[in-house]
Amino acid sequence: MHCCRYDETHQVDPVSSVNRADLMLCSVERSNISERSSQMSNGMMQSPNVEEGDIINVRSVPTLPTQPKNIADLAKAHHAMTKNAVAKANADAARHKAKVSQLTVELSTLKTKITPIEASTAAASEANEEMIKSLETEREELKSQVQNINAAWTKEKAEHDVVVKTLRGQVSSLEESTRALMFDLDKNQQEKADLTDQLSALNGKLNFANSHVNDLEAVLRKTEAASAANERMMRRLEDEREDLQAQVETLTGTQANERSEYDTTIKLLENKVEALLEANASAGILMADLRAEISSVESNATDMAAMH
Repeated sequence: MHCCRYDETHQVDPVSSVNRADLMLCSVERSNISERSSQMSNGMMQSPNVEEGDIINVRSVPTLPTQPKNIADLAKAHHAMTKNAVAKANADAARHKAKVSQLTVELSTLKTKITPIEASTAAASEANEEMIKSLETEREELKSQVQNINAAWTKEKAEHDVVVKTLRGQVSSLEESTRALMFDLDKNQQEKADLTDQLSALNGKLNFANSHVNDLEAVLRKTEAASAANERMMRRLEDEREDLQAQVETLTGTQANERSEYDTTIKLLENKVEALLEANASAGILMADLRAEISSVESNATDMAAMH
C-alpha cells in the first residue's frame, strides 16, 4: 500500500487499494512511533531522507520516519484511509437500505398478486378433482369395454380357427382331386398320342399303296373288293379317329372347366383367408388404440393427482 498526503479538496483518498490489513498496519506502526523515536534519539536507528510530498510505503520502508512533519503526513494518510473506509461503509449501507426498500415493495406487490392466484388455484384444484372423477369413471367404462372386446375377440378367434381348419381341409381335398384329374389328363393325352401314331402309320401305308397304283392297276382291279373293304375300314377308322378326337376335346374341355372351378374355389378361399387376416389386423389395431387411450387417461389422471 502507498500512503500519500491527505487532500482536503477530495472526498476520496488518492490512496490505492485500501483494505483492513493496511489500516491495521498503519495503526500498529503509529503506536510504535514513540519507541522508535526514542531509539533514534539514542543513535540506534537512522531516519531516511524524506522530502516533503514524497509517498511513503509503510511496508517497504525499513524504519518509519520520526520527523514531526513526516509523522503528521502519516497521520493524515491514516485519517484519510479511515475516512474513506467509513464513507465506503456508509455508501454500502445506503445501497443496502435502498435494496431492502425495493425488495419490500416487490414483496408487497407479490403478495397482492398471490391472492388471486391462490383463488384461481383453488378453483382449478376443484375443477381438476371433478375432471379426475369423470376420467376415473370413463376409465372404468373403457376397462369394461376392453373386457367385452377381449371376450368377443376370443369367441370370434375360435370361430375363425374353426373356419380356417375347415377351409384347409377343403383345400387338401381339392388338391387331391386336382392331382387325380391331372393323372387322368396325362393318361388321356398318352392314349391320344398312341392313336395319332397309329393314324400316322396308316397314312404311311396309304401313301405307299397310292405310289404303286400305276403298277398295281391290274392287281387293284382284282382286289376291288379288298380295296372297298379297305376304304370301309378307313372310313371306320376315320370315324373312330373323329370320335376319339371328340372324346379328347370333351375331356380337355371338362378338365379345363374343372380346372377353372378349382381355381375359382382356391381364389374364394384365399379371399376368405385374406378377409379373416384383415379382420384380425383391424381387431389388433383397435385393441392397441384402446390400450393407448387407457394408458393416456391413466397418465393424465396420475399427472393431475401429482399436481395436487
